[in-house]
Amino acid sequence: MIFKLLTSLIWIYNFEVIEMAKGFDASAKITNEQFLNFSTNGYSFFIGRIYRSNATGMPDIDGITNINKARETGFLDVDGYIYPCTYGTCRYAIDQVNTALNVLEDEKATVGKIWLDIENPEKWSKNFTKNRQFIDDMASTVKGRGYSAGIYTSKYSWVKICGNWTAYSSYPLWWVAYNKHEDLKTGWMDFGGWISPMIHQWDQNYIENKLKFDPNVK
Repeated sequence: MIFKLLTSLIWIYNFEVIEMAKGFDASAKITNEQFLNFSTNGYSFFIGRIYRSNATGMPDIDGITNINKARETGFLDVDGYIYPCTYGTCRYAIDQVNTALNVLEDEKATVGKIWLDIENPEKWSKNFTKNRQFIDDMASTVKGRGYSAGIYTSKYSWVKICGNWTAYSSYPLWWVAYNKHEDLKTGWMDFGGWISPMIHQWDQNYIENKLKFDPNVK
């Protein structure tokens, strides 16, 4: 009995001292010095924007350059995200993803995962079927190019854009919830078939090392 109690206490202690990995994403240009400072301050992963939604959509050269700089300064855990253009005048989802990945590869930038940014419902169609097809086209194109994909979204955005859709519950989730809690559980409610996130973007517009960024944990 005493042995079981001690074992339980040790397990609880080990569980409590596990620290979350700190990371960040940013759309502004980042210098090598800033990346080094982030590393010194305990940040271990970075996610750079490789495609932006303005106009009809375009590759984000600054974001792709940031990915290369993160690698150059010692970051081993580096991903990219695509913020698609979803207006009626935008290019097809397949074209946007291919364009983003073509430039990523031309710049010899390497990422572990491509995250698909699903947010801002007001910029999407009111038709769930159209939105789901757009996401399907993005995800299948990413997969077809040899990359693994994840979904960046909040419960609110996902339900407003896709409805009660669970087709991507097997994909890793980068959860958006600005609750200022650096963990994966506080405020979590299942949605889209997900029962837990891989990453939590817990706040936005932080300023550190003279850079505005969004902080994340995983």
